[in-house]
Amino acid sequence: MKKTTRLWSLLLAVVLMLGCLTGCGGDTSKDDSSSTVTTTKTQAEGNNDSTTTTTTEEGGNDEVTTGSVTEDTPVSTGPSVNVKPTASKVITTRTTGTTKSNSSAKIPTSLDGQTIVISTWSTSTIPTKDGTDSGNAGYYAFEWAKKAYNVEVEWKVVPEETYFTEFITAALSGDTYSDICLTHSQTYLSWITDGLIVPLEEYMKDKDSKRWNKNTFTLNGHLYAMQTASSNGVYLPENYFLYNPRMLKQLGLEDPQKLALEGKWTWEKFREYCKAATDPTAGTYGVTAFNLNQLMYTNNIEEIVYENGKYVNGYTHGKTAKNMLDLLTFLQDMKVKDGSILGDELGGLTAMNDAFNAFLDGKALFTFAQSTSWLKKQKYKDYAPVTFPIGPAHEGKYYNNVLEGFSCWSIPTNARYDYQDLVDFFCDACCTWDKSRGDAYYVGDIEDDIDAVYIKNWAKREDAEFMFEIGKHVTTRIGWNVYVNNGGIEVFQIYQPVLLNASTPKNVLDATDGEIQSKINAVFN
Repeated sequence: MKKTTRLWSLLLAVVLMLGCLTGCGGDTSKDDSSSTVTTTKTQAEGNNDSTTTTTTEEGGNDEVTTGSVTEDTPVSTGPSVNVKPTASKVITTRTTGTTKSNSSAKIPTSLDGQTIVISTWSTSTIPTKDGTDSGNAGYYAFEWAKKAYNVEVEWKVVPEETYFTEFITAALSGDTYSDICLTHSQTYLSWITDGLIVPLEEYMKDKDSKRWNKNTFTLNGHLYAMQTASSNGVYLPENYFLYNPRMLKQLGLEDPQKLALEGKWTWEKFREYCKAATDPTAGTYGVTAFNLNQLMYTNNIEEIVYENGKYVNGYTHGKTAKNMLDLLTFLQDMKVKDGSILGDELGGLTAMNDAFNAFLDGKALFTFAQSTSWLKKQKYKDYAPVTFPIGPAHEGKYYNNVLEGFSCWSIPTNARYDYQDLVDFFCDACCTWDKSRGDAYYVGDIEDDIDAVYIKNWAKREDAEFMFEIGKHVTTRIGWNVYVNNGGIEVFQIYQPVLLNASTPKNVLDATDGEIQSKINAVFN
């Protein structure tokens, strides 16, 4: 294969794959947003036994579903922040929960006869009959809810580059921009702290935690998203390595997937494998440098910690400071002493392409996972997934997801209708697990889900099975680096000097502490 071909294929995935190093990611597609505001008004139609699922969580790989549902009570993720109180509004809290599934009668609410405006920057979030069982069920679910609540829905599609400005302008002026809105990871924190979206735990308390993700999109114990949970309870790993099974077999090494499932896939075992694969005379290495910073999440490292009444740099303060120092020391030893890391830049398009090309050419045993669907389409065989190895300070045997790019559905503070009514409507409009709703019913079998992931991404079905088995143990939290935009500092002022052996781990952390702290102060203090 020519490297130019690979480059153009990789460009298709660049937005997703830059991840936390670029301070952005998880954007829903910009391509399908029109250049002007589009308002689509849809009336209730079709089978009155219908309903849907429209989650929009996104991660670094195109086969990933993210989130975690383990408790009824929202769990605070990341640092606490001062949140402005929600604007006053008369709320009639009802405890009806999700609509009774066997009722086709209209549901009396403040929404009766009204038009609900739902704002988004991507038409891909609008339920349509797309020919798939799940997609069609999602469409009919909305139709069921519109008829049951006697409402119309107006989809307000605004280009991403103007969506956020328009929303904030309307909110600050007291106007209603929409009644339900799509929220982006890069605005999630500010919209919460400025009181622009509503805490939803009170209105979601009667929703089944097996069906609704009540843990991931929380802050200070408050829930801010209406997101369905995985229908099979499995959340695939967000970020992971690809490895070369052919090279692994030639080296006589045990399958790392087996070690990962047994909780024995550790930093030291990973280092051992990388050393075995490194042969400078043959030009082979253990692992490419791109995105190795993600190993921080396997060693209980927090970006921001609360200390003495202030939010501070977790790389240099609190219980996680030693863990960060250990990570940098570990990577420097692999690079300098072992010579097993190929490259010295962890972020950017060039580093990403170089890493992928080296892996395709059989020059690296491991690389950060990307473009798996493209590899599948090319009928490439020498690739398989394994989760990141677990560091010595990690709490637990399995890798945990950290979302640095996502979107979720929220209720704006200036919504025109009763918050409970809006939540009930939207939750009913996302329900595809009620058999009585006819065409709106769809519950995927886990074996079918495994097959779908296998067909799209992997050379062997066993690889999809591995991802799902690991997914049974995955929990998720929101990453906070996206809000302080430390990507450039980390790549070029912390990790690169360490890999080049131009400085010690302690010196680079001390040298960047003030700059990182100033960014934290601007957002959190």
